[in-house]
Amino acid sequence: MTPKFWPKGFVYAAESVAPEMNISLMRMFLGAAEDIERISWVIENKTVYPHMQILPLTKNRFKNSSHPLMDKRARGGYMQRGVFATQMIPKGTELGEYVGEMYLIDRDNYPDSIFAKTKLSEFAFRLTIGTHYWITEPKKIANELALINDYRGIEPEPNIRPELIAHRGFYYLAYVTIKDIAANHELLTNYGNGYWKTHRFHGKSTSCKTTVKQEAD
Repeated sequence: MTPKFWPKGFVYAAESVAPEMNISLMRMFLGAAEDIERISWVIENKTVYPHMQILPLTKNRFKNSSHPLMDKRARGGYMQRGVFATQMIPKGTELGEYVGEMYLIDRDNYPDSIFAKTKLSEFAFRLTIGTHYWITEPKKIANELALINDYRGIEPEPNIRPELIAHRGFYYLAYVTIKDIAANHELLTNYGNGYWKTHRFHGKSTSCKTTVKQEAD
């Protein structure tokens, strides 16, 4: 079910897809045999943690706020949004899969690959997994987690981080809380220094979120 305040231009999806190969084969490449018995509730149910909501960042809604994205528009033309806790979310909570189109690219061939010629959106993750790049691109399909903002200018430090979590023997790119998050507080991550090295628009970069060790341990 599409959440309230979902921006136009995106298709809401419960799980990622792999346009260029069978996603089950891709998941086999990202296997975690030692975690075959582990079950993640959000992954199993193809959902996100229920106690969070998307809200447009407008002064009519957040009076006297100094949020750097307040009343600004995203590259897609919609008003900037944030994701907020509707009740306290405990530390260590798995918030769900970071949904998008998934690509597995050989690092040696990456500069000449077809996908390398496609400009990544500001929502994309590029993780280094051995000899390959694992790219998750939510510019067409996504869920709430694509709208989570960077902590800079909002809070002293992030309260969530991306992680590769194991579920039934496979890894999934997900967000996990790293501290308790009080009700009505925004969920914030660290996009990483590499994200901010490229050009920006309205305070947000158009680069992909590339740093792996810092962003997805």
